[in-house]
Amino acid sequence: MYIKSVKRYNTQVSDKNKSFKRVLKDNPETSENNKQKSNSAKYMIGASIAAGVAALAISGYRRHFSVKNLINKDLKNAEQFNPESEILKLKNLKNESKVTEAKINSQTINSENIKKENKVTTPIEPENVKNISENVKITHESNTNLIDWDVPLKARYDITSGNYANYEYMLKQLKENPAVLKLLKELENKTFDSSNLNLIKDFYDKENVYDLGFRYIILANNTAKQKGNAFIINKIPDMFDGIDTNELCKKIDNLASLLDCRKVNKFVIGNKEYIAKHIGGGCLGDVYKITYPKTGEKVCIKFARQPYLTGRGQGIFDEIAISNEANKAGVVDIPKLYMANPIGRYVTLPEGYITNNGAWQMTEFIEAGKVLPDNGLTLLKWLDSKGLYHGDCHGGNCIGNTIIDLGGVLDKEHTIVTFKDMEALLRAYQNGESTASILKKVGLTK
Repeated sequence: MYIKSVKRYNTQVSDKNKSFKRVLKDNPETSENNKQKSNSAKYMIGASIAAGVAALAISGYRRHFSVKNLINKDLKNAEQFNPESEILKLKNLKNESKVTEAKINSQTINSENIKKENKVTTPIEPENVKNISENVKITHESNTNLIDWDVPLKARYDITSGNYANYEYMLKQLKENPAVLKLLKELENKTFDSSNLNLIKDFYDKENVYDLGFRYIILANNTAKQKGNAFIINKIPDMFDGIDTNELCKKIDNLASLLDCRKVNKFVIGNKEYIAKHIGGGCLGDVYKITYPKTGEKVCIKFARQPYLTGRGQGIFDEIAISNEANKAGVVDIPKLYMANPIGRYVTLPEGYITNNGAWQMTEFIEAGKVLPDNGLTLLKWLDSKGLYHGDCHGGNCIGNTIIDLGGVLDKEHTIVTFKDMEALLRAYQNGESTASILKKVGLTK
């Protein structure tokens, strides 16, 4: 089985230092509070490293990058985090990088290119590096990747698929997380369409744990169980006018599996031609710009590399949740969230590659010179008013004065740190379980 690879985040940032100073100046918290929160921020960075290792373990390398730089950069910012076992995994990955770089030197390779370019069709072990480098040659005959929507993408649920549901482990996790059990019971019969939903609280503290991402998890899967999908549609960009919404969203679900980060990707939806170019990425996601050449309109789309990652302010559900609620509140210094599908899974390409599917968010494309309203509500002020803060806010996550990455939002009381990862729960949902059936398995209902 071959695994698709990952990229470092290379987004272009204008006036980086000025943006970072603005972010710090705009934060209303005192230096003493910031010092107290630094430990949690370091913890979150450490958790991000662990999540990155998991991403690498599942996805391999999507293109060349330096493991040494990744370790040095992240561990320098997380002095108290010393995951020896994870560092060892990274060192092992460094030794294996030649394997995956030779085998897969891109984020995605469409099926036709694989058939032509990749002649090795058996699983590859690290000790075969020399032979691989000699026998596998990926050519670049064209700079264009034409998306073929007919390539079969099979979602498997066996133990090697990435979608396997370990119910014993899920039950153990749930019993260790009473806050999640409480939410499952509270939201058992609710969907995104239910009235009087209490998605975001007025303020988060020890009595009001930060559970926004988990609420989105339960509601999205309840909605999908009832309607067949959990698409969040705030505004369909004009460039997609006239296209059936379900067709549009389902094809975007598949797009991550078919894109090639090295090339200009061209595809057709509803008789309209579009272009997608890779513009950045990190350990947890890949970012593309989609352009409609006929009008020049652009949107930004982010695909989560780990559709089951949750907790500690990271993962597709947490990002979409805080972005959606901030947009509703009128926050001006983040991209507008147009559309999203928080639910994802892994699929297998015909040649055996495993890739992510679904788990995306489409937002406004931010230009470096974007001017913000003088007295508009900023993200950091809004978060502070809720008892929250952005634990990963720096110049690299900004374009001009706009904060483009909302992964890493935490509550000041750090109640979210008590939530353990709920990957097993998400896999159970993906394997056909409902909230009601999960509660029955746990013994809370008959």
